Amino acid sequence: DTLREVDMPIAIMTHLDSPQLDAILDATGLAEYFPPDKRVSSSDNYSSERSEMLGAALRVEQRPDECVIFDNTPHSSNEAHEIFMKSVSFVDHYARYELLTADLSVAFASDLDLISFVKLFDKRTDLEPALELDVTSGLQKQQRKVQTAFWDE
Repeated sequence: DTLREVDMPIAIMTHLDSPQLDAILDATGLAEYFPPDKRVSSSDNYSSERSEMLGAALRVEQRPDECVIFDNTPHSSNEAHEIFMKSVSFVDHYARYELLTADLSVAFASDLDLISFVKLFDKRTDLEPALELDVTSGLQKQQRKVQTAFWDE
């Protein structure tokens, strides 16, 4: 019901054939959320997973950097980041420490909230400490006085 309340374009991407995807969506009652033009399957003959992700972005008419991929593998997170998509991984087959490439890792879909999505797309950089380099101190040669017999005191 939350998907009905939020006006957000969504697509589904799978490695299954179209008839298998259609059967699963009908059996789970999710077919109404994913009309046929918002489905990317192996029947679409994309060459790679990255191409499938870009195909899904085209179907929802969004730029890749405004899209989120939900998956449970580190490979999908890497592929998503290659095309500047955000990645949310579900801790399932892989442990959380193996999903470090994901922007966000959660155990259950119920763990996701609005604040998590805001943080995913937050462009603020003031939250991270800025590295300040002291350029002048390393460039100047410090001369020390060496005490000699002629040292003026």
